[in-house]
Amino acid sequence: TDDWIEGVVLWFADIGAPSTSKTPTLRPMIEASRMLEREAEPAWREALSKHERDAEAARAVDKKWRELMRDAANDNGELPERPLDADEPPRPTRPRVVTMDVSTEELQQILAETPRGLFHVRDELAGWLGSFDRYGGKGSDRAFYLECWNGDAFVCDRVRYHDAPLRIERASLAIVGGIVPERLRDVLADVDDGLAARLIYIWPEPVPIRPLCNRGAADAAERRTKLHQCARRLRALEMGTDNYGRPAPRLLRLASDALVLFDEQRQEAMRRARLGTGLAAGWHGKNPGRILRLALVFEYLAWVARVDGMPEPTVVSADAVARAGGYIDYAAAMLDRVIGGLAIGR
Repeated sequence: TDDWIEGVVLWFADIGAPSTSKTPTLRPMIEASRMLEREAEPAWREALSKHERDAEAARAVDKKWRELMRDAANDNGELPERPLDADEPPRPTRPRVVTMDVSTEELQQILAETPRGLFHVRDELAGWLGSFDRYGGKGSDRAFYLECWNGDAFVCDRVRYHDAPLRIERASLAIVGGIVPERLRDVLADVDDGLAARLIYIWPEPVPIRPLCNRGAADAAERRTKLHQCARRLRALEMGTDNYGRPAPRLLRLASDALVLFDEQRQEAMRRARLGTGLAAGWHGKNPGRILRLALVFEYLAWVARVDGMPEPTVVSADAVARAGGYIDYAAAMLDRVIGGLAIGR
């Protein structure tokens, strides 16, 4: 609707005992993200070289202006205006797609320079949650990550920024991490602020152990190539602009039949939220927004995987909404397993 807009941010917690391949399953996505960063670096280095040249020229103009100012002040003459080209141009930012082990303050700095948002990977989510406010933030770290779920504007007023606060136009952060079952209680201990309810929990049965000779190296290489092709195509999409000419997301409406289907799913999610308590209630209450986010993901995945030259989607289809609803049903069963697992002792 006109007053309900969802970004595409999703948070996942992969649950499994040690050595159940939690990290290897994330590796293809991390490699694809690194690939995008590497391919963007030559253009960034070229822009950096141009910046150094222009910055040096600006410093020379500034130095000349200061000399004229000093001479005019000594002679009681008219003070010259500072030339516009005496200001150093902004330094080009390094292209970033993925972050891993990073402090909250550094992450805020990177997000301020990355209008498309970031993919944040934590090998151990329990450790990430335990690092909040390590340096005396008094809850500010946790509050910041809660804002990253919405992808809205965020302003950091810290002493180090003095009169120039750090402005993040869109604190958009997709998060994926792993948890061992024994740490679930620690991770879900503080559920009242809604952070735990924002995660999709995935706790599957371990896959069968197969001989290496049955893995199919050619199939793996083909899948990797396909993944990288799709990643490049998604990354090449142009952002829109806001009223001030700054990069901004473009909006896709639901198709009319998709809106009818989504409203049915939304009402069911709200009913389950009102019947539940604690984490379950909060988790199901987030599902209307999650369904919209997942539907947009499925719409673009279906488009980007095609090779027939179809134009970029302009609406979110009923098929994508149906897929999103099906995935939420799967995730709800996973949540039931998580909540049940909390009551299981040794």
